[in-house]
Amino acid sequence: TQADGTYPTNLLIGRAITPCSFPNISDWGHFQSAPITSIEDFHAALDAATVRNAILIRGEVAVDQPIIKRRYASEPRHIRDVDREWLALDFEKAPPVPESINFFDLEAVGRHVVTAYLPPEYHTADFIVEATASHGLKGREARLRLFFLLARPVPNHELKAFIAGCNRAAGAVVFDASLYDAGHIHYIVPPTF
Repeated sequence: TQADGTYPTNLLIGRAITPCSFPNISDWGHFQSAPITSIEDFHAALDAATVRNAILIRGEVAVDQPIIKRRYASEPRHIRDVDREWLALDFEKAPPVPESINFFDLEAVGRHVVTAYLPPEYHTADFIVEATASHGLKGREARLRLFFLLARPVPNHELKAFIAGCNRAAGAVVFDASLYDAGHIHYIVPPTF
């Protein structure tokens, strides 16, 4: 913990050399650790990762080798589960965004998602919002990725329970709960429309 009570954390950013496909194996290239202590650092690290197939994982690389083999399903090889101080949410399959909100203003749509589907402690939090590749393909249905810094390191099993609670409260699966495994890939390069 730092003097101001925040936790310095790292983003583990790499590149998918061969994107995930059947038989459910992908090769990952060199991972770099990006230290972050603020939402601005987080945003800068994501912006810097503009290479094609840039990925982010919640886990930690357990071996020092240039290419990591990862099973797509449940057992990431060479990836260790660690508690992280950041949260990435994939928002999908929700009711259309109200007409009163400019659908192409991602910050406004993100704020709507946060206040409509997350607990009150998130309503005033700073966050990063990105459109995913399917944002806007079905009318005003938002498809977003939201990134938050957390007040403490949180294990993946707690995040899965948190997301399950948010989905129950929404009465639908609006957040993807599969993201909270050590080796689950978060593609972080914004799509080109």
